[in-house]
Amino acid sequence: CRFHGWTYDLAGNLAETPPNVAPGGDKAQHGLVPIALARLGPMALVNLQSDAVPPSMPAVDAPLSPSAAYAGARMVDMSCNWKTLLECALAGEGVAWHWPALLLRQRGEVTLIDQIVPRTFLRTRVIRHAYAAGANEAAVQSAMAELNALKTQVEALQTARASGAAADATHARVAELHAHLTRAYASDTSAA
Repeated sequence: CRFHGWTYDLAGNLAETPPNVAPGGDKAQHGLVPIALARLGPMALVNLQSDAVPPSMPAVDAPLSPSAAYAGARMVDMSCNWKTLLECALAGEGVAWHWPALLLRQRGEVTLIDQIVPRTFLRTRVIRHAYAAGANEAAVQSAMAELNALKTQVEALQTARASGAAADATHARVAELHAHLTRAYASDTSAA
């Protein structure tokens, strides 16, 4: 840590500290916390929960090539709840999903990775990252522009939800989302 001057070894153990900021007690109690890590092509997926398994994303049409170059990102705010956005995205074809809020889509030579970021109850941000192995700029821009169509669909679905329309329980992926949500809410001890 440059600010405090703490030094760690490659295993994450606290090695040295300047005397004026040294922790009290045993140095072994101040090591770095392990994290779960998995690689998806040129990306590193990280899960900070102490009991986490490494995150994984199944391939959609083809795995993300390690040689895929980062082609850019686009950020869009949508007037919807994050769960409504996932319902809409999962009802589509060719979407891989990692609980709770990461989507992967393959569009020809362009791989799209969407981070779903809840902002408020009815405001969600999508950060779409594009990776391409040999795709031309027009293909990347076309894939990124799909985000506008998704925004229109999601906001219409959110309006329908506000009018009382229920989720499509017959769609397997949407049902899977709701099963995850049910388990998450059942294990939430902060509500008690």
